[in-house]
Amino acid sequence: ARTALVPGFWQGEMADELGFEKHGDLRLNLYNSSSAEIYAKKGYASVIVSPEVGVSVTQGLAAEMPKGYIIYGRLPLMTMEKCMIRDSFSGKDDRATCRYCDTHPYTKLADRTGAEFIVMREFPHRNVIFNSVPTYMADKPLKGLFSHAIFTDETPERVDAVIAQIEKKMPAKTKFRRL
Repeated sequence: ARTALVPGFWQGEMADELGFEKHGDLRLNLYNSSSAEIYAKKGYASVIVSPEVGVSVTQGLAAEMPKGYIIYGRLPLMTMEKCMIRDSFSGKDDRATCRYCDTHPYTKLADRTGAEFIVMREFPHRNVIFNSVPTYMADKPLKGLFSHAIFTDETPERVDAVIAQIEKKMPAKTKFRRL
């Protein structure tokens, strides 16, 4: 089956038109049973519950479909329609001639403490800023929930290592945050 990870309402409608099986992304901000019911009625096969909702609440959330929880990854903090990568790093003034994102799909932005936030190109001149530290929940019990990981700038070797940690439910080996 053709599947789509859907971050918003209009993308769900597009997935329907194209014949995709829909799975709700964390950006749908599903946080209670009423929200889950709406997405079930709209034909979603599964949903990832908003990371703001704790594990125990998520486990108790009534839903007619499988529910997922983020167990690894940098969470998206902000989506920007103005190209921060172009404006901050390329030196180009004209959006039409800027090709910086073609060779730099992501870059980093540091705050006053030195924490580095990944800025990733999502669409030409749309950027998503991700948290500086990945979430890690693989060593916590998530009964009744499927696991979802978000990979951004990890190398293939790091992805393999994280997947191995997740499969073994091992504690994190690097700096992380909990949900």
